[in-house]
Amino acid sequence: MISLTTTQSQEIERAIYKPKFTNDSLHATQYWRNLIMTFEKPVCFLNNDQKLFGILHLPKQREKFPVIVFCHGFMGHRLGARHGGRLFVKAGRTLAREGFAVLRFDFGGSGDSYGEFEDMTTSAEINDLKAALKFLGTIKQIDKKKIGVVGLSLGGTVAICTAAENQRIRAVASWSGVAFLEDVFRVNIIGEENYHKLMKNGFYDITREGQPVGYRINKKFFMDLKNHNPIEVIAKISPRPVLIVHGTKDVIVPTENAKALYKSAKKPKKLQCIKGADHVFMERDKTAKVIAVTTKWFKEAFF
Repeated sequence: MISLTTTQSQEIERAIYKPKFTNDSLHATQYWRNLIMTFEKPVCFLNNDQKLFGILHLPKQREKFPVIVFCHGFMGHRLGARHGGRLFVKAGRTLAREGFAVLRFDFGGSGDSYGEFEDMTTSAEINDLKAALKFLGTIKQIDKKKIGVVGLSLGGTVAICTAAENQRIRAVASWSGVAFLEDVFRVNIIGEENYHKLMKNGFYDITREGQPVGYRINKKFFMDLKNHNPIEVIAKISPRPVLIVHGTKDVIVPTENAKALYKSAKKPKKLQCIKGADHVFMERDKTAKVIAVTTKWFKEAFF
């Protein structure tokens, strides 16, 4: 029987799921012990003069440990997707219990980070990720030779394009990553009619079901998309490993994007399609699946 302090009890209350144990008290004891041996703290770092905010998960082991950086998608934030689910929180805590440090942060203009969303471009987010890597280089507990990146949706594109040119990233996992950038954003994200309004007016205030969501996208976002081709550059990541995870019911970024990325990538590579999963793996079993697959893959890559 483990005696818990008030602080430890509060940490347990913030766990990803309420674990389901049978009569195996040994497994239950190990679960709580692993959870207690991690902690989280808010962090702030700079990209040029712009402040970026995040949460850093750290195991409490004394030796150095690998780190995984999470890159959110379009209109997302460090918790995960815009419309909920806390996918990154759950993944971060799972990986920390397995001995990884985790940094999940808000790109400029998103979440708590400084800047305006309408100034966001793929190039700007790539620069934000580079700033995050530089920040991690200042943390002595981090094993600088074992840095991985997870990107969701547009964040997957950012992760791939950054890793293709940055050898500090040693493994890349793309969740629902966008391969056909202009097609996905022009047709599936804002729609053809709204795209033409944007190109005419220079901006478009994004709506969902006819209601504004508080985000404005600028013409320069689409102009910048032409500078990035994840299908073309993903091969440069090899011989570093690439994991591509996609839901079979993703209607925002169709599975053809995953297949195209996988076809262009060189070994070592893995494609995992999760049956019935939507764009952000919202259902609990799909959330658990993408986290389990990714955690196992990073453990094989780094341990």
